[in-house]
Amino acid sequence: MPLVRLGLHGDGWLSLHYWLVYRGSGMEREVYKKAGRQITQKNEGPGQLELFIKHAPAIHGTDFDVFIEVYNAGGEDTDAQLTVTSNAITYNSIHLGECQRKTTSLTVPAHKAHKEVLRLQYDHYGACVSEHHMIRVTALLQSSDQNNIILQEINIPLKMPVLNIKIVGKAIISRKLTAHISFTNPLPVSLQGGVFTMEGAGLTEAKEIKTHGKIEPGQAVTVKFSFKPTRAGLRKLLVDFDSDRLKDVKGEATIIVREKKKQNRNILPEI
Repeated sequence: MPLVRLGLHGDGWLSLHYWLVYRGSGMEREVYKKAGRQITQKNEGPGQLELFIKHAPAIHGTDFDVFIEVYNAGGEDTDAQLTVTSNAITYNSIHLGECQRKTTSLTVPAHKAHKEVLRLQYDHYGACVSEHHMIRVTALLQSSDQNNIILQEINIPLKMPVLNIKIVGKAIISRKLTAHISFTNPLPVSLQGGVFTMEGAGLTEAKEIKTHGKIEPGQAVTVKFSFKPTRAGLRKLLVDFDSDRLKDVKGEATIIVREKKKQNRNILPEI
């Protein structure tokens, strides 16, 4: 159930806000009717302009591009305004907040396409996406005559990079354990300035291990980290990886730490 609200501003442009409206329902059509506009979804209307959205591979922790194409199927050049927003949502379409917005005035030549790029930056969407890791991009196109509006949306699931953690040794208080942490660069470009950060209550204080040189596309990097547990029970080792182009890659390992076995002393009987 999408969340759409239409508000008409003094300049005559229609902007997207968020309100509980069923897509394609009589309620939604009534909202548009009151705004004095007609809406076309998924390029099904008779208008000259057509709207398409595509996106580059979307990996959480990276900046990636969304491509919006406006095609003019008519015989005359057409002026229009394009507003593109990105919003964090959950799997059941609950709106969590707007991440970015871009508005462009454009002229689309007859029988040609105009392309716009919205770069979704991790610094913007990282703070608003939930554990569902889903972004909805909405494009709203309004021609200069203000009679027709085209609304197009796409949901973008963010792929989560993986940190693999292997614990070697017996988990006993004050006995050394070694964590083997491996990461494979999922991007088509190299990474620099890689840093692994490890911490865990009852296991170790926060420590960093820096990688040397570049991590090429598809290259696997493994680091080793030794520590001595200080408390018994169920513990978690938390690992985070950051670099220049990829941030907040997370992994964890669950460890059951046991107490030391008490040594039995042989007591000699008195003679």
